[in-house]
Amino acid sequence: DVTIADGNDRITEINKPVKLTAEVLPKNATDKSLIWKVLDPNTGEESKNATIENGILTPKANGVVEVVARAKNGVEDRKLVVIQENV
Repeated sequence: DVTIADGNDRITEINKPVKLTAEVLPKNATDKSLIWKVLDPNTGEESKNATIENGILTPKANGVVEVVARAKNGVEDRKLVVIQENV
């Protein structure tokens, strides 16, 4: 199993990186590496509203993104994140 552990589902600052974490189970899994993606939840395509690398999400524009953490065996977790910069 893969579970995105960070409870932050709303980001209020553009271009301020946010570290996301995910837990890979079982705890004794030999390969706990993850592939992170950030998608447009309406199209399933790569989002232009944010980027993600090694679990560090960088919001680029207001909107909703879907963060995906996928283990090498294909098991994944998904989380919706709202990006809404306060003005």
